[in-house]
Amino acid sequence: MNKNILNRFVRLAIFSTLLSFCLIIKAFSFSSFVVRDIRIHGLQRISRATVLNYLPIKRGQTLTVGKSSRVIRALYATKFFDDVRLQRNGGSLIIRVDERPTLGSIVVIGSKTIPKDTMSKVLKNSGLIRGRIFSQARLTGVTERIRQRLIESGKYNAEVTNNVKSLPRNRVAITIHVMEGTVAKVKQIRIIGANDFYVSTLKRQMVLKDTGLFSWFTGNDTYSREKLNASLSLLENYYLDRGYLRFKVLSHQVSISPDHKRVF
Repeated sequence: MNKNILNRFVRLAIFSTLLSFCLIIKAFSFSSFVVRDIRIHGLQRISRATVLNYLPIKRGQTLTVGKSSRVIRALYATKFFDDVRLQRNGGSLIIRVDERPTLGSIVVIGSKTIPKDTMSKVLKNSGLIRGRIFSQARLTGVTERIRQRLIESGKYNAEVTNNVKSLPRNRVAITIHVMEGTVAKVKQIRIIGANDFYVSTLKRQMVLKDTGLFSWFTGNDTYSREKLNASLSLLENYYLDRGYLRFKVLSHQVSISPDHKRVF
């Protein structure tokens, strides 16, 4: 092996070793000792007994570097804390924590398409409930789920954003802003593979219609996934009722215009 390459590998190995060593020191910067007492600082809502229940170390046991890392991992795994630090004072193990905030309130503004009871279920199923520990990941997830529901309703230009405001007593207030936009219109419907019936006849069986002269009144050109699925079922029934027992819709494709206002 080339000498320069070998030296590079040696330096990389030394650097990796030093990095691992530094991480260990950061996790626990003192030698092993017998824990005579455990003190916990920073608790607001979570009880001391709850924290002690999760600790993999008890009074009278020896705390080593390996066990200190397990203590930190165990406390982070509870998802109760944003930060966990360990210190030693004589025979006492001092644990300093920063609790995650709880959800004080949550408000959804601007949603008209999604019924209130449905929206409440979406929030509840996502774990966004007053009094629960707040999670940014859950908030991001529910924001995306609301947007997906609006897209399924044909509102492809919908925007959903959120705002988190700090409140007293380590709580947060969440506001979800919904800009629904407009429902995409069906600009064109194409049926490929129909030989025994006119395409115009098949289109008449469908719930969805091309945009026409009276679409502004009937609204049958507004797109939604439910309407598309209903239209496909009606096509299948039309064929089956006429003896086409092997009929099937092989595929369906939906294309959206760049401005998200028209569906093909």
